[in-house]
Amino acid sequence: MNKTTAANKPNSIGFTSSDNPSLGFVGSFSLDGSEQPKKRKLEKIQFKDKYFNGEVIYTETKIQYKTSNERALGGFSKTSIASTDEPKEQLIEMVQALLGLLIDSAGLDRKLWEAGKVVGLTFNDLESFITIKIEGECEVEGYFPKVCSPPLKFNEQEYADFIRGLREIETEALAYVDGDRRPIKHQQQELDLEK
Repeated sequence: MNKTTAANKPNSIGFTSSDNPSLGFVGSFSLDGSEQPKKRKLEKIQFKDKYFNGEVIYTETKIQYKTSNERALGGFSKTSIASTDEPKEQLIEMVQALLGLLIDSAGLDRKLWEAGKVVGLTFNDLESFITIKIEGECEVEGYFPKVCSPPLKFNEQEYADFIRGLREIETEALAYVDGDRRPIKHQQQELDLEK
């Protein structure tokens, strides 16, 4: 008969302490010793087009964020995810809505850069304000120069609606990390055919 004892009880990372007695722990294990949900803070979103023969074949989405971890230096661990899965249209639209702010803050030619796009957004979320940097690119005579805004600081008192919009971007970006993405096109077509 096979009994589960403290010495061979599985832990949450998939092996028992009897598999490797030098680990010195038994049962459920988490890196910071708590079962509380981790607080996450968005740090960066990037959209990078991948080209073949001058054509965009896909766009890579990269999201970097910090997760609370009392054992990490500074109390947070940094993590990033890169995927070719398309984000939901809402995330793309909210990030692209920052193009006008990039144009104004970087002193760009509005006529030329209105055809550009935002390809990156960096967050520094502090208690009383948020600082962001916006990165964009635009085709100019066959070239794709990139420009980055200076750090832009927004406080809750004066820019409450804008900060609420930034928090929505953060929520959508972290939902992307959790797997909430646009359906893959061929799967969507199959679903349409079943109707």
